[in-house]
Amino acid sequence: MATAWCPRMSCGCSCSSLWGSGPDDLWCAKSASLYHWDGKAWSLLEKHFTKLVAGTSASDVWTYGDLEWFRHWNGAEWRNLVQPGWATRPFDIVAIWSAAPHDIWAVGMKNDQPLIIHGDGETWEGGAFEYFRSATKGALSSVWGSGPQDVWAVGSIKTTSALGATATLGLILHWDGKSWSEVAIPATPALGVISGSSPVNVWTVGNEGAILRYVPRGARTP
Repeated sequence: MATAWCPRMSCGCSCSSLWGSGPDDLWCAKSASLYHWDGKAWSLLEKHFTKLVAGTSASDVWTYGDLEWFRHWNGAEWRNLVQPGWATRPFDIVAIWSAAPHDIWAVGMKNDQPLIIHGDGETWEGGAFEYFRSATKGALSSVWGSGPQDVWAVGSIKTTSALGATATLGLILHWDGKSWSEVAIPATPALGVISGSSPVNVWTVGNEGAILRYVPRGARTP
């Protein structure tokens, strides 16, 4: 049977982020508003500065906006989360991913370095990651996981050769439930998005047509 993309009623906005738990539960974040699709029509939920949305179910939705910081929807009401103590400008959050109501990750850049923060629903941990290359400039652009103990983040780092030549290369980090580590990859342009369907089926894409697939050790690739 042939399939095709079908138009649906527009929400009248330009979405910066889209997430859903099912065909009747879609969320669209736009700079000054948040819209919801219930399977029949779009509705304006709130007018807050919102640019990112993610979640795990209809009763576990997170949003982020530069002015409002993080907010959580539990299916009945919204709650604002207190900003972490280090959250002073300049910093930029560009992607969020949630594993559970009390387990959310956000990535971006702070002080020209890759930034990862983690929230448990009450408090925040994290900061500019300096553990792998303290003098390296870079940024993270996407985060995704198959579960609380398997989270990936991708982005870019700026390198300088012994001859002084500079380059921007792709960066992949992995969380195993205890710590983040840098993953060795071939020389690749900056990476922009990562996603997958399971711990052994993870893909990332980036500049100049770069496409990488995660292959566990000993696994065969089609």
